[in-house]
Amino acid sequence: MNTKMKNKDNLSLDVTIEKVDKAKGVFVIIGGSGKIDKEGNHRMFKMNIYKDISNLLNSLGYTTIRYSKRGTGSSEGNHNMTGLSDLLSDLHEIVEYTRSEYKKEKLYLLGHSEGAMLATLYTKENCVDGMVLVSGAGVGLKDALQIQNQYLADEIKNLKGFKGKLLRLLLNEKKIQKQQLKFFNKVKGTHKDMIRVQLVPIAAKWMREHFKLESKDYIELIGKTKIPTLIIQGDKDAHTSLDFINRIEMLKNNKITISILNNVDHILRDFEGDLTILDIKKQYKKEVKKAISSSFEIA
Repeated sequence: MNTKMKNKDNLSLDVTIEKVDKAKGVFVIIGGSGKIDKEGNHRMFKMNIYKDISNLLNSLGYTTIRYSKRGTGSSEGNHNMTGLSDLLSDLHEIVEYTRSEYKKEKLYLLGHSEGAMLATLYTKENCVDGMVLVSGAGVGLKDALQIQNQYLADEIKNLKGFKGKLLRLLLNEKKIQKQQLKFFNKVKGTHKDMIRVQLVPIAAKWMREHFKLESKDYIELIGKTKIPTLIIQGDKDAHTSLDFINRIEMLKNNKITISILNNVDHILRDFEGDLTILDIKKQYKKEVKKAISSSFEIA
C-alpha cells in the first residue's frame, strides 16, 4: 500500500507499507544517503535494494514500512537543503506513525548505509525492540569519506599501465588529502544550507551536522545498546571499513550479533573483484541486474 505522510514541516513523504497477516512485528526500513528513493533506486542505478529487503522481511513474517526521504523519490522537499536533524525528525515521525498504526506489534529498525547512522542515533533516546545495521555500523560520515579517499589513493598507487601513470601524475595521496581538507573547510566555514563547489550543489547543512559526530560516538552508542542488534557488513564494501566492526566486536556486548558477508559489496551484491573506487559506478551498473546476495540473512 502506498500512502503519503505529512512531516512537521508540512512536507509530504512517500511511504509504502507491505502488510503481513499475523506479523511477528514491523520493520521500518531507513535508506542511505543521496537521491535514493524508498525502493533503493537512483536515477543512474535501479538497485531495488530496499524493495528486495522488504520482500525478504515479508517472507520471514514481518510487516515493512519504507519511505523516500525528503527531496527524494516522490517525497516533497529539497534534498540539498536537508540536514541530518531533518532526517532524524522525519524518522521520528515515521516511527510514531508506525506505533499508532501497529500498537500491538514489536517494532524494529533496519538502516542501510546512512540509514544505519540514523537508526543508531534514533535509539539513543527512543525505544524500539531491535535494530539491524547494514553497511554502515559504527562509522561517521567524515571517516567514511576519508576512507573512500584513502581507497582511491591506494588504488591509483597500484594501478598499472598508462591509466595508472597518468593518474599518478594528476593525483597522489597528499594532493587527494589536501583537496578533501579544503572541501571540508569550505563546508564548515559556511552557514548556508547548500553551497556549490565547481557548480555542483553540496548539502552543506547535512555535512556540517554529520561532522559533529565521530565514528567513536556511533561505536559508543552501539556498544551501550540494550536491544538486540544485528550488524551486517560485506567485506567488499568500498564505502566503509571492517575496522569499525572490529571495534564494536571488542566491546563484547552480548546484545550484538555481527555477520560479515564474504565477497559482498555496499549494495549487497555478490562481488568477487578487487575493491575499487575508480570503477565503482561501472561495478554497480553491472550488478543491479542481479538480486541481492543470498548470504544476506536476517534471523
